[in-house]
Order: sequence, then structure tokens, then C-alpha cells
Amino acid sequence: MRSILLLLILTLTSCIEGDEELWLNRDGSGRIEATYRMPPTLMNRFGGAASLQERLLAAIEKEPDIRVEHVSHRIEGSQVVFELRANFDDAMSFIELPSKHFRDPETPDKPATLESFFGEMDLKLTGLSLEFHRNINLSPILPLSVQENGAMLGDSAFNYTLHLPTKPSTHNATSVSGDGTTLHWHFPLKDHVKTPMHLHTTMFLPLPWWLWTALALLILLLPYALLRLIRRRKQSRPLPPTAQPPAAA
Repeated sequence: MRSILLLLILTLTSCIEGDEELWLNRDGSGRIEATYRMPPTLMNRFGGAASLQERLLAAIEKEPDIRVEHVSHRIEGSQVVFELRANFDDAMSFIELPSKHFRDPETPDKPATLESFFGEMDLKLTGLSLEFHRNINLSPILPLSVQENGAMLGDSAFNYTLHLPTKPSTHNATSVSGDGTTLHWHFPLKDHVKTPMHLHTTMFLPLPWWLWTALALLILLLPYALLRLIRRRKQSRPLPPTAQPPAAA
């Protein structure tokens, strides 16, 4: 019996892979390309690939800012392959999609099982500083025996790539490429059976060119405006009364 159970666990956890690539643009738009590979037993913990695709499409249909280019699932050998490509006009619509549409309305603060697949994302804008956080917690869908022995996951890993419009000021990425605006995270799943995978970065958003031009024009025109204001005040100031000649004795 124990050997059968061990075989089922190994089938459940063997060769789990996730590859995501996310682009964020200056105007808040972007796109995502993602491919996940996992045993059917593990995919069934999300309700199955067909159900996952159906629920995802139903949620996206309610968000006009998100457009699907491609979504599919198929069997390759002993694995289910799930693919997604989508564009979005507003990053917040994309980031809030899982928590907004997959959680139980009666417990809106409790993450849904599907959020173990997509993770919880947060995007904050403070002044000109943009901060991005993402947590992916697989523990709710992993058997207790696997949580106690992460080595059973072998070389399984999730990889994330984030393309930013400007070089970040802080991040916890595994590596950086290009001109410093592309961040890569590599997470061996055996190290995250109990601890969520965490991504974060902060970047400074430069002011657009037209705003710099407007500021330059304002600085150039300010002395001229002040000079005209001073002249107007002088012209509107009432003249002093003219002196009267002394009365004759």
C-alpha cells in the first residue's frame, strides 16, 4: 500500500514547470505569455485544465481591458500543458483578476485555490515610484508528504521574467539582462513547498517628455508673466491728487 501511495505522490509531483513572461509599459498596458506543465493529478487540484480554461475565459470576458490572444490545454506524454497569451490596457485589471473573480464572495479575503496557480499580485504607485509584489503559494495544493519532503519535487521549477519600462531601483530577481530593465526569477519548487515564492521590484517612473517641455516653458515664461503683472499693477494704481495753489491773501 505504501509503495502505491509513493508512486501516486511521485506521479503527482514529477516535472512541474512554469514559465511566465510579463511586459509592463509606461502607460500601464502590457502583455503576458505563460506556459505551465504538470501532471494531470496536480492540475485536477485546480479543477482540471478544461475547467481552468473555462473559468479564466469567463473572468476575462468581464474585463474589457484584457484581451486573450491564445489559451489552450493539451496532453503531452504524462503532462498537461496549459498556455496563455493575453494583452491588457490597464495593469490593475490584470493584477486584480484572480482575487476579483475566483474568490468566494462570502470570504473575499481568503485566497482561492486558483490563486496558487496565478499568485497574488499587488501594484502600488506612490508619487513617481511604482512598486510591484507577487506571491505564489503552492502549499495549498501540495500533499502534506510533499510539504514535509520537498526533495520529492526534484528539478521542478517556476521561472518568471518581467520586462519594465525603466531600470528598477530595487528588486529581488535571480538575474538581470539587457539594459537592466529585464528581471528573471528562478524558483526551485523543492525550496518553496511551505514558503511562498516572492517577487518584488520598485522603479522610478520618469516624467514624460511633454511634461518636461511644459515645465521648461513655464520656467521661461514666468519672468515675463511677473513683469506684466507688475506693469498692470502700476497702471491700475490711482494717481496722487494734484497740488492746489495757495489762496490769495
